[in-house]
Amino acid sequence: KSPMSTNSITQARVDRRSSGGRWAFSPLGNCRRALFSARRLPRSGAALSLLVVERPSADPEHGFGDPLAADADGVVALGGPMDPARLLAAYARGIFPWSGDPVRWCSPDPRAIFYRIRLPRKLGKMMRRGDFRVTFDQDFDAVISGCAESHRDDGEWITDAFVEAYSELHRHGYAHSVEVWQAGRLVGGLYGVQLNGLFAGESMFTRVDNASKVGFAHLVWHLATIGTVLFDCQMLTPLTHALGAVYVHRSDYLYLLDEAMEVQTAFSGERWPAAGAPGVAERSAATRQRKSTKTSGNGEADR
Repeated sequence: KSPMSTNSITQARVDRRSSGGRWAFSPLGNCRRALFSARRLPRSGAALSLLVVERPSADPEHGFGDPLAADADGVVALGGPMDPARLLAAYARGIFPWSGDPVRWCSPDPRAIFYRIRLPRKLGKMMRRGDFRVTFDQDFDAVISGCAESHRDDGEWITDAFVEAYSELHRHGYAHSVEVWQAGRLVGGLYGVQLNGLFAGESMFTRVDNASKVGFAHLVWHLATIGTVLFDCQMLTPLTHALGAVYVHRSDYLYLLDEAMEVQTAFSGERWPAAGAPGVAERSAATRQRKSTKTSGNGEADR
């Protein structure tokens, strides 16, 4: 069943006409109006305020305390293994690992999520030209290695231990990659974790202009198709903010996460189809076909 029909969610609605605002985009799924109040987008650094509910979220079995009791840096736990069971338990509770020795398990406040997806207009033209080819889950190892290499100047946070842990999670069908190819060469990509209605974006890289944005656009279509309702990006950066990410309070993020954990999505615990969910490749091909037909028609008219 869809949890978005529950009274606790519908109470979060605000009448659009009386507020004078516009509906925000939570980013995906039919529940977007129920998840967020109708208000204008906040500025970077400002956090949206939603409902706050009580929730038992400590997990002694995996060594995690309550995320709401994290320290000032958002650290919930230190050290321990990064095996698939513990990683999934962490993501289900709003916690993710951060590099360090020992590894830090974090639930920061505020938390960044994609709120209203914004894609550059020129991106559509690039996709219609067919300069790039996009695949899913075809070369996870190359994508995570590309992300590690790309961000090495910022500090080695995607360590060998992280590569090994997320590669194992990928083999279990929960970590996924998006590959962007140009002339047979991997020129961009991103990876993240899908758990029920949550997708947690981890990192992206690009070797030519706009490659990662093209991959991001295809990912958004794919996530919408399979039923994802919460798109987490953890931290706000200039790039994620430009694409529509904003901060929300941690307590509100945990509330949204609880609802997302009740949503069943397609391909849960499975490798994604190479072309994405049914309809994603067709949508991209149809867009190119319309462009080609329009160009052809204009040419005949000129003659």
